[in-house]
Amino acid sequence: MGCSATKLKDYKPESKQFSAPIPMNNMRRYQKKEDAICKLITGSGTGFFCQTTIENKTIKFLFTCNHVLDKSKIQIGSTIQLRHKGTIKDIKITKNRFVCTNEDLDYTCIEIFDGEKFDNYFEIDPDINCDNPFDQYKDDLIGILQCPRNEDVSVAEGKIKDFKNNSTIIHSVSTDGGSSGSPIILSTRNLNIIGIHQGKYKDNNKGVYFKIVLEDLEKQFLENNSNIISMKRYEKKKDVICKLISDRGEPLGTGFFCQTIIKNNTIKFLFTCNHVLDESKIQIGSTIQLKHKETIKNIEITKNRFVCTNEDLDYTCIEIFDNENFDNYFEIDSNINCNNPFQQYKDDLIVVMQSPGNEDISIAEGKIEDINNNKTIIHSAFTDLGSTGSPIILSTNLKIIGIHQRKYKEKKKGVYFKIILEDLEKQYLQFL
Repeated sequence: MGCSATKLKDYKPESKQFSAPIPMNNMRRYQKKEDAICKLITGSGTGFFCQTTIENKTIKFLFTCNHVLDKSKIQIGSTIQLRHKGTIKDIKITKNRFVCTNEDLDYTCIEIFDGEKFDNYFEIDPDINCDNPFDQYKDDLIGILQCPRNEDVSVAEGKIKDFKNNSTIIHSVSTDGGSSGSPIILSTRNLNIIGIHQGKYKDNNKGVYFKIVLEDLEKQFLENNSNIISMKRYEKKKDVICKLISDRGEPLGTGFFCQTIIKNNTIKFLFTCNHVLDESKIQIGSTIQLKHKETIKNIEITKNRFVCTNEDLDYTCIEIFDNENFDNYFEIDSNINCNNPFQQYKDDLIVVMQSPGNEDISIAEGKIEDINNNKTIIHSAFTDLGSTGSPIILSTNLKIIGIHQRKYKEKKKGVYFKIILEDLEKQYLQFL
């Protein structure tokens, strides 16, 4: 439909000569959302910024139509150019930035990072999940903020004519070429989003209902960003991980804190691999240096502190005293003493929480492929250099079942924690 929209920049409340088909109060409200709109130079359409919540995480996106930015334009290494607040800006598509598109639904979205200085975002209408959207919205006045052709942001209002299959919005708002990808918003409900304008439909216009977009977006986001979402789940346990550091400040490996019961006494330990901290590094008088919660800390090895190591099992543990301010500990899975650990855990998702190299704590999920001789865990979780000594935990309850050690053929391996506990108890009772 030909555009009879009103340019927002032309509207001046103090001008008595200004006359527009849109009430002045509405124009003032639309102007407050002008910065949430951009002109896509790449693809030649309109885009808008909107934030949504996925798995309790608020994520910001740039939305438009698939026929404006299709799959070929959002490949890694591409640059999306846009005009925002009168300035040309670039968005680089990198492997760390989530992008998704759906040709059938005709939408594309690109994740926006906090440092990118897009600071005005639309909110999603709280009634978006209603059972009958046409009945919900048929009496509402809707607006479309758009950048038609090469023009500045303008606005036009109209009504919803129909909802086809509860997914396609048929509306009467005037638009022009280049307005594809504009937000369909509720003029009477705080300018909340209900859809994305796509193009002409017979004598009206059409767009996709935002509920359908959000369902597809969440599915793609969870499929492609399992690490991000998982990190949110495991955040409460990140203080249980530390990076072990050499005298020269170089990373040696990962360690973790865990508590166990020996002869009815609860004892806390720092665990890692023997090839990270071998017997020569835990002699009385030695100092273990580690990075924990972004702080460098020292653990002094004294005659009163129990330490033990086993080269064959490839583990080392150091007793932690109550006053040392390590206040988060893993617990051991209650099924650790089962007779057939592979049968017990083969269907479980496992996680390796690690501090590789000089990086922060990260997580990787995988499966147990085998437990050789009920002792060596063969697993598929991705690990990197410096992850040796990381805990192998169950995703379901975040409890310990092993210590990751190193590569094993095409997989990774670790020691089953039951074997460690048996050896640890034996050495601890000898120490007493």
